Amino acid sequence: MLYRSTDRRCRCGAPVVNLPHSASFHSRDKNAPSNPGTKHLAERQGWICPECGSDFRLNDGSHHIDHVIPWSLGGGNELANIQILHADCNLRKGARADVDDVIRYLQGRILNL
Repeated sequence: MLYRSTDRRCRCGAPVVNLPHSASFHSRDKNAPSNPGTKHLAERQGWICPECGSDFRLNDGSHHIDHVIPWSLGGGNELANIQILHADCNLRKGARADVDDVIRYLQGRILNL
């Protein structure tokens, strides 16, 4: 269940929407089946982390869902812009992206308007 916090606002002035703790994207239970969308992404990547090149498992909780082109650089939630990284790889990557990838991505978004 979503709820609004009336005392907290985004920089744009919109109220902050909070998720309850139970609404996490992936389960903390190591034996629970992973989200089908996450499994699709892992299969698309060949179960390999694009940052470090080593393989990963979904049920061990050591992965993050990442935007290839970060929100701060204009990236969206399109499936082509989402990848799975090891948690350490994602934290190391931060909000960085290759300049050529950002340009290609934004040109593609302009052409698809």
